Amino acid sequence: ERAGRVEAAIDHALAGADEATAARLVLAITLSMHYAGHTDLLDRWIRAFDETTFERLPPLAVVGALVNGVTGRAEAAERLADIAERSTFAGSPAGGSASFESARAILRAVMARRGPDDMLANSRLAVEAEPVTSQWRPMALYGLAAAHILRGEFATADAVLAEAGEGAAPAGTSPFFGLAIRSTLAM
Repeated sequence: ERAGRVEAAIDHALAGADEATAARLVLAITLSMHYAGHTDLLDRWIRAFDETTFERLPPLAVVGALVNGVTGRAEAAERLADIAERSTFAGSPAGGSASFESARAILRAVMARRGPDDMLANSRLAVEAEPVTSQWRPMALYGLAAAHILRGEFATADAVLAEAGEGAAPAGTSPFFGLAIRSTLAM
């Protein structure tokens, strides 16, 4: 970790059964790894944690649910989302989100378990909480746009996606996803 080789440090921490260090490091790089296309590594790391680790560290349950959802493991995503739903977390999440509440709101919006109106409310909460430089903000904006699309509010969704594109660089992410959805809306 001190040498800047976080991925190797995670592997070593997991191999040494140091779940606390591994979890802290995974949380720190989750979104940058996802945005860089390395969800396969995130998936491997998330699958290495046991249930008690997710319960002790609810922010890890949030990112675990997101990773499982992206990789097509709906049951695992639901199980970890349930842990996040019933948990509280007073500390600062190591994943860079403004708060555990904001990260959980993004998860709620992405999973859309309670329909478009709930997606909209949770996305708005997260967009308001996340600063422009947060890597979580584009995900919150994508959730907000998706809620507007599901509600048939296509012009509003397009405006939100434009905002996500403009905010990608300050957040250290790529505007690709938002641009793809905008082009689909235009077609």
